[in-house]
Amino acid sequence: MTFRDFYKGKIGTDKRHMHPVGRDASSHSKHPGRFVPHMHRTKHNNQKVQSLLGKPSGKYTLNVKELAQIEGEFHFKFDKDKPKKLGNTGVEVKYDPILQRPVLEK
Repeated sequence: MTFRDFYKGKIGTDKRHMHPVGRDASSHSKHPGRFVPHMHRTKHNNQKVQSLLGKPSGKYTLNVKELAQIEGEFHFKFDKDKPKKLGNTGVEVKYDPILQRPVLEK
């Protein structure tokens, strides 16, 4: 009996914390895309931010009060020249020269 014969078919099957060979890691959990538990996720106060999170794309204009609320929540200062991404939400605050207003876009 050689070394290869002894370990043939056993690699990865008897390890305690690793997946067996041929099993995908994403099939292990119920929700493979969730890295942060639901109870620890940020609850956004702005309704426009919340509605954009549930959509694949969209665009909303912001008034001064809404912009101030978003600036306070995400800790940034709005600049017309630089778009600002809001964390890892995929939502971006930028200035639209056609509307001449700040917009929230995904």
